[in-house]
Amino acid sequence: MASMRPPPSLLSLPSHVRKRIYYFADLTRDCPIVIIPPSQAVTRSTPNRDQVETNLDSGLRCNFASRKGGRGLHMPHESVECECPKIPKQLLLINKALHQEIRDTLYGDNQFVVRAHRPEDLEVLQMLPDDALRAMNHLLIRLNSWPCYRGHSSELVFKMTSTSKCSTCEAPVSKSDPEIVAGRDQSEQMMEKWTNLCHRLASCLVAGRLNLELICDVGDLATAQQFVDPLQDLPKLKSCAIRLGRQRDTHLLSLARSTVSQPVGEESPFPFLRLPQEVRLQVFEYTNLGSHGSFKSKWDDITVKHGKFDQGYSGRSVNYRRTCCLDCSFTKMDCICPLNYSSVSPTCTCRDLPLGLLSVNRQIKMEAAQVLFSKNMFSFEGPFTDTLKMLRSLSPASLKFFRRIRFRLEPGQIFKWRQNKQSWTNLISFIGKNFDTSRLLIVFDTTVDRQSCREHDHEQTIMNTVYDGYVFFTQQIKAHVSGLLDFHVTLGVFHYLEKIFEKHILGQQYDSRNGNQHTKPMHIWDFDDEIDEDGDDEPLGGVIIH
Repeated sequence: MASMRPPPSLLSLPSHVRKRIYYFADLTRDCPIVIIPPSQAVTRSTPNRDQVETNLDSGLRCNFASRKGGRGLHMPHESVECECPKIPKQLLLINKALHQEIRDTLYGDNQFVVRAHRPEDLEVLQMLPDDALRAMNHLLIRLNSWPCYRGHSSELVFKMTSTSKCSTCEAPVSKSDPEIVAGRDQSEQMMEKWTNLCHRLASCLVAGRLNLELICDVGDLATAQQFVDPLQDLPKLKSCAIRLGRQRDTHLLSLARSTVSQPVGEESPFPFLRLPQEVRLQVFEYTNLGSHGSFKSKWDDITVKHGKFDQGYSGRSVNYRRTCCLDCSFTKMDCICPLNYSSVSPTCTCRDLPLGLLSVNRQIKMEAAQVLFSKNMFSFEGPFTDTLKMLRSLSPASLKFFRRIRFRLEPGQIFKWRQNKQSWTNLISFIGKNFDTSRLLIVFDTTVDRQSCREHDHEQTIMNTVYDGYVFFTQQIKAHVSGLLDFHVTLGVFHYLEKIFEKHILGQQYDSRNGNQHTKPMHIWDFDDEIDEDGDDEPLGGVIIH
C-alpha cells in the first residue's frame, strides 16, 4: 500500500490561496479595525447612561457595526459592537518565513481607526513597528472624538439641547469632546503628540500608498494651521480627507482644500482656458455643477429653499433632514461631508456645488452658469418673494439658461393662496418676461397637501379653497407665461385634474406622458385614478377656461 502524501505546507500554496486562507482566518475583514489605546475608557450602554465603564482590551479590536447596506446616519444601530472575533495575532507566530507576509496582510489589507480622546491616546500609533506603519493602506485618525468609542458625530443627535444624547449609544452631548483651541493645556499637549506622530509617519510611510483621513475639529483658523502644518512633512499620499470644523466655515474650508492638495502631490494647474469652449463646457458638466458629477442620483435636483441653495437635502426637503452620503469616510460612520462640516473628502458623493467657479473670472462665470442652470432641475420652495429675490439677483444671461424649474408648494401656500396672490403673480410675470420660455419646462407640484387635506377629513370648505388655489395658480401661468415647451402638474388632491390643467396651458393635443421634450414621470396614484379618456371630466375644467 502506497504511503499517503503529507499535506502541502502553507508556503507551498500560491499567494492568492494564502490570501483567502488569511481572510477566512479573520486576519483580514471588511469592517474597519479600531486600535484601542490601553488608557482609553469606553462609553457603553449601561443602566446609568452617564456612566463611563472601564477599559476594553487594548490593541487591535474590531468594534464596528458596518454601516453598509443603506443604513442612514439617523438610524440607530442594532448593536454597539461588531460580532467579529478578535484579530488572530497568533498567526504571526506560525512561521518565521510567513511572519512578514502575515504582518503585511494584517496591516495592508485592513482599514484602521484611531480615536484619540486624550493626547496620550495617539501613542498607540507610536508603539507600532515601522514595517506595520509602512504596510498600512487606510488609516483614519480622529483627534477629538465624542465620548463613545465609536466616535459618533453631532449629526446623530436628534435635538441639540443640554440633555441631548447620541441617538446610537445615548452618550450625553454635554460630555462631548470640546473643539481644540490653542492655549488650552490639553489642546497644546494634543498638538505636541500630533506633531511627533507626523514626524514618525514621515519616516515610515511609502509614497503613494496611504489613504489618510483626519478629523480634527478646531475652534479657530490659527489652531487649524498648527495641526495641518505637520502634514506637509508626509510623503505623497494616495488620497487625503480632512475635517477641520463642526460647522461650515469659509476660511477653514479653504485651508482644508489647500492642505489636501499638498500631501497628495497635485501637479501645477492645467491651462484650462486654452481649451476650446465646447470642451470646457463638457468639463463643467462632469463637475457637480452638471448632471454627470460624482454625486448620487438622489441629489439630481437642486433645491432652492427660501431663496438659497439648499444642497444638503435630497428628495422633498420639506420632509427630509440633512443626510450624509455615507461615502465620505471608509468607516461609513465618521462624517467628513463638506455639506455638514469644514472638510474635504475625495470620496464624498454628496452634491457640493462648486459655486466658487462663478467668481473666478467673467468667462468662467458665464460658462459655469450656463452648465449649472441649463443642465439641472431647480426646485423652488418657500415664500414666492424669496424665490423672486433670488432670481432677480441673477444676470439676464443666466436667466435665459434655465431649462427646468419646479415649484413645490407647501400646504400653507395652497390653503392661504389669497394672501399669496400678488407675490405669485409677480414671480410668474418675471419668469415670463426674462426666461426663454420656448425651451422651458415648468413643474407645478403640490403633493404635500395630500396628507393635510386628509387630516381635515376632506371638509368641503377646505376642498373648495384648495381647488380655487389650483385654479388661480394655473390661471396666472396661462396669463403671464406664453410659449412654454412643457408643463407638468403633480397635485396632491384633485390629482385627476392634472391633465386638464396641462391641456389648458399647452392645448388640447398636449400629452404630458410624451411631452414636447420632457416626459412626465408616473406617480403612484396613476394606478388608482385614471382620467376619463373620453373627456367626461370636461365640466371640471370650466372654471379654469372661463
